[in-house]
Amino acid sequence: MKEVARFFDMEEAQIAAGFLRSHGMDATLADEHALSVMPELRVGLGGFRLLVPDQDEAAATQLLADIRGEAPPLGACANCGHTQMRRVRDARHPFLLGLLGLLFPFAGATNELRCAACGHKQPETDAEDDPMSLHQPYDPENIFAKIIAGDIPAAKVYEDGEILAFMDAFPQSKGHTLVISKTATATNLLEMEAETLSHLMLHTQRIAKSIVAALKPDGFRLVQFNGAPAGQTVFHLHFHIIPVWEGTDLGAHAQKQGTGQADMTDLETIAGLIREQL
Repeated sequence: MKEVARFFDMEEAQIAAGFLRSHGMDATLADEHALSVMPELRVGLGGFRLLVPDQDEAAATQLLADIRGEAPPLGACANCGHTQMRRVRDARHPFLLGLLGLLFPFAGATNELRCAACGHKQPETDAEDDPMSLHQPYDPENIFAKIIAGDIPAAKVYEDGEILAFMDAFPQSKGHTLVISKTATATNLLEMEAETLSHLMLHTQRIAKSIVAALKPDGFRLVQFNGAPAGQTVFHLHFHIIPVWEGTDLGAHAQKQGTGQADMTDLETIAGLIREQL
């Protein structure tokens, strides 16, 4: 039998098992007895493991992915899509491991990377190849590098030899602007040299003033993400300036194409209003 999913909620686990059974698979829950025996310990027992025969593993995984919708974001749990991970001791024999840990504090116990939401075991990767890592190498083919090179169009608000500000193609609000360095190859805040960062921040402030003068928002957010679990989707250091109007909700960050992309003509119009205030 192969584990295809793990749940901390018994009802969700039973629904998933029933769904696979309805497709002719002999799906079982390895720990479903735990709830009736000692419900308060079901998480400590490692949750509910959904198992299928070896030959059904690929089909079951695909079926579960289909009912969950689209693929999880980069670096997220393949089981539930959650992006927060944690290190835990191997949960197969929790009481034994707990006892051994008390008697022999330095005994080697297996630490597994698991999803903080559903407990699903995650694959281990090297830091250099890990999409969640803060230390991955800079990718010169990222979308912002292509915008700087002129390979991808953008509604530009400001540009000089070192700084580029342009409208977010998937804005969370009217006037949502991105500010980046054209010369630095930093994926996140930790990697940018102090002098370059200082120059970038001064221009970010200048552009924020222009946005406020042009669009008259009630406030604005200055946002910057570091690493995939924090919400970063383009690994070229950038700042978001997001105007906010009281009583108006913001759109979701990093919406996918087809669900929130703005019209380029509208973006150019807004960019022109902001440029007039520079």
